[in-house]
Amino acid sequence: MLKTNVATNTFKFILLKIIGDFIYFPVWWYSKGLAGQAKIFSSRLKQTERYYSLGIWLKNMFVPMYGMYDVWSRVISFFMRLVMLIFKLIGFLIAFIFYLVLFLIYLVLPAAGTFMFIRAVFF
Repeated sequence: MLKTNVATNTFKFILLKIIGDFIYFPVWWYSKGLAGQAKIFSSRLKQTERYYSLGIWLKNMFVPMYGMYDVWSRVISFFMRLVMLIFKLIGFLIAFIFYLVLFLIYLVLPAAGTFMFIRAVFF
């Protein structure tokens, strides 16, 4: 029968688990974590597009408002929708840039943290 020390085995397990997790973290961050963040990024863009309803505004760009089919109603409807579409596109672009910056921060965060740690410890 083998004599094993419970404290030694526990210490080995904890040490290997911590070291393994520390080594696996960058792999997870840039594989599964990045894929999850990409899904979140695309779903946020889809939500923003639905919020601004850009597809509906583009589809109805040349449809006259209020069912009035004379020339001036079509012209006024077109320019009114054009102005609204421009403002909605500006809002969508602001949201897109915001989400893109968040995604890029996710990419850079571990490298920046590692750099700051190394700099603080060794310099």
